Parts: sequence; structure tokens; C-alpha cells
Amino acid sequence: MGTYILRFLCYLLFYHFSNMIPPHEIHLWHADVPQGELKASDLAASEVAQSTKFVFAEDRQRFLATRILVRQLLAGYAQVAPQQLTFTQNDYGKPRIEGPKSAIGLHFNLSHSASKIVCGVTTLGELGVDIESRVPAEHGQLADRNFSPEECQWYGQAEDISMAKLRFLTVWTLKEAYIKAVGKGLSIPLTSFSIIPQGEASAKLVRCLESNQQQEWYFKRWMLEPAISMALAIPCQRDVKLQIRLQQYDLSPFCIV
Repeated sequence: MGTYILRFLCYLLFYHFSNMIPPHEIHLWHADVPQGELKASDLAASEVAQSTKFVFAEDRQRFLATRILVRQLLAGYAQVAPQQLTFTQNDYGKPRIEGPKSAIGLHFNLSHSASKIVCGVTTLGELGVDIESRVPAEHGQLADRNFSPEECQWYGQAEDISMAKLRFLTVWTLKEAYIKAVGKGLSIPLTSFSIIPQGEASAKLVRCLESNQQQEWYFKRWMLEPAISMALAIPCQRDVKLQIRLQQYDLSPFCIV
């Protein structure tokens, strides 16, 4: 009984404080994949069916946690039941909200790495988020194949292997966030654009896709934890003063006791 009360209180608190996104705000929610078995009662039948196809339990758990998170967040903003939300995809597979009407106008994007999930939500337009926690052993080769000359130069200026790993994560998450915001997936060659980190938390698009030449872009980056890099990308005019709200969401109330 206590678990159900806690879950109900989570609903009330989230609906009360987060049911509207003010103009020029982007809400970034991050969550840990819980250890306990998750309830799938708020998910669509297709999502439940998809969850049964995973070979490994940890992959199934991450999938369920991601779907629960996005439904709970968007339902809170739209003030509808999580089961009422329907989704579709663009031609490149990027998901977007199809209904109900009160949810139209909300834009979201998801990313996960290991046990971490991040979901960005805004009314400003299409956005991209990415989170990475693992640096491949062959990060130097990956940089040579996927980074632009400008990015390779910045990455190559690392003073030691630890800095090189951090710089790889930084550039990789920025590039992933950008192509996710554009919404064309891996059809975009990673070497066709350049994003150079600037200062402690921002970045600059120094060479863009031809289709984006008339757009200005906003980038933000974080180290969520010492080894977890996260990035946000969204087309935005320079005179718009964006506010980013970074918040944590607890998924443990959705576990089966």
C-alpha cells in the first residue's frame, strides 16, 4: 500500500510543479535505471511486446525505464494519463508526439547510456540530447574516422590520455545531440559538420550542414558525473535567452515490490 501512496504523491507533485513549460525554457530530466522489476501498466501494448524481445534482462530494464520516464514526463506536462499518449516517427525514425491534442507542441528527445537516462522537453522546437559514459578503447581511431578536421585538431591538443578521453566524450555527445536535433539520424555524415567546445559548458557550430546554414544553434554541455558527458543542441536565435532546468526523476516508485 505504501508504494502506491508514494507513486500517487509523485504524480501529484509532478503535475503541480511541472504541468507547463514557460516559453524559452528547456527541461532536462535525468534518471537512474532502478534495480527492481518495473511495472509496465502505463505503457502501450506495443511497448510491452517490444520489451519481451530483449535477450538480456538489463536491456529490457533500460527500455522499460526509458518508456516509463518519457510517458510520465509528457503526461505531466500535457495533463493526461500516460496511456493516452501516442507517438509516431519521422522518415528517419525520430519519435514525436502524435496525440492527444494537449500534448501537441511538446518536443522531446531521449538518450541513455549504461544505467543513466536523459529526456529533454521543450515547446521551442526540435531538440537533441545525448549522454555517454563509456569511452571506447579505440577512441583515437573513431575520432579520425568521424570527427571533422577542426574537431580532430581540438581533440589532438589533449595533454594526456585522460584529457583525450574527456575530449572525445565531449565532442561525441555534442555531435550526437546535433544530428538528433536535425532529426535525420545516421544519414548525416559525422564529418560533414564541426562543433568546437568553448569555455566550460558551451560550444560553437563552426561548420554546419547546408540545410542548416540559415539557422543559429545553441549548445550546452555538462559532466553529469566525473565520467558521464551530456549535451544539448537546439536551433535558437542569439537574442533568445534560454533557461535550462536540469532535474532528476526518481523511477523507483514504479518498481514492483
